[in-house]
Amino acid sequence: PTYFVSLLEQRRMLPEIAKVANFFYDVQLVNAFTEPEQYMDYKSFADWYVKGWKYDNPIVLVDTGPLNAWATSVVKNGNSSRLNFLSATVAVDIAEQLLSPDRPARMEGAPRRVLIVAPYRAHAKLVTVLLRDFTNLQNEVVAGTAHSFQGSEAAVVIFDMVVDEPHFRVNLFMPSLDEDLQGLLTVALTRAKFRLFILGDFDYCQKNGRKAFLGKTLIPFLLKQFPRVDARDIVPEGLAAR
Repeated sequence: PTYFVSLLEQRRMLPEIAKVANFFYDVQLVNAFTEPEQYMDYKSFADWYVKGWKYDNPIVLVDTGPLNAWATSVVKNGNSSRLNFLSATVAVDIAEQLLSPDRPARMEGAPRRVLIVAPYRAHAKLVTVLLRDFTNLQNEVVAGTAHSFQGSEAAVVIFDMVVDEPHFRVNLFMPSLDEDLQGLLTVALTRAKFRLFILGDFDYCQKNGRKAFLGKTLIPFLLKQFPRVDARDIVPEGLAAR
C-alpha cells in the first residue's frame, strides 16, 4: 500500500554486521552511525568485553572442521533434532574468554551480554547444561534457538550451525526449505550488535549444502568477507580439550 513506509536506517549493529543483514535485505539498510562509540550501549559493552582479544573482529568465522566434530541425532516424540558436543563446548569457551575478569556486574533487568544461538533445540539445551558448570557465566550468557530469540538482541551473538558428519540430510541442506531457513538465519545473525561469531564446519556445510541457500550463497559470501579462524587456535585448552 502507498501508505506503507520502509524503515531503512538501522541503529542496532555495527556496519560490518549490518553488511550481513544487508545480504538478506538486498542492500537496502543504511547505517545511522559510522563510529562504534556512536551506538547506544557501546560504552558499557567496552567495559566488560576483553579488549585486545587475539581474534577480535566484528565478525569472526570459527571453523570447527579441524576438530573432527560430529553431530548426533536426537529423536523426541517422533521429531528429530541434533546436537554437536564439540562445537557446543567451543561456543561456551568463547563466551568465557570474551568476558573481562574485572567486568562490572550486569544490572538487574539488563539484557544478557552473550547469546548462543543454534538452529536445533537439542543443541541449545546441551549448551544450557554446559553453562551450568560456569557459575560466572549463568547471569550473562544464555542459549536458545533462533526462534526463541526473535525480537531479542545482545552485544555478542555466537551462532552455531551444529550440522556436521555424519549427517548430510538436514534441513539446512535442502533447497526446498530455503525460504523458511533464510528467515531463521536472518533472525539468528541479526541479533548481534557489536560482535558476531559464526561456528561451523564451513567446508562440510558448503559441500553438502551446495544446492541450498546455505552452501551455495551464504557461506561463500561469509568466507569472502570475514576472517576464518581454526577453532583449535581459539580454544587449545578449553572445555572441549578437557
